[in-house]
Amino acid sequence: MSTVRTIIAVITVVLIVIFAIQNFELVEIDFLMWSFTTNQAFMLIGAFLLGTLFGRALIRVVRRR
Repeated sequence: MSTVRTIIAVITVVLIVIFAIQNFELVEIDFLMWSFTTNQAFMLIGAFLLGTLFGRALIRVVRRR
């Protein structure tokens, strides 16, 4: 089963990287009183990583109950 998870993880990461590379334009981010410009690829990868971390944390909380 761990081999299947590894293959799925590698495919997911490759697809995210390809998607991010194709979206490498500059975007302006406004959050509350902060505003900054960054590459869209960095925002996509950051959102993916944050979602993964929060998802794993949620799974750990649910399994403890």
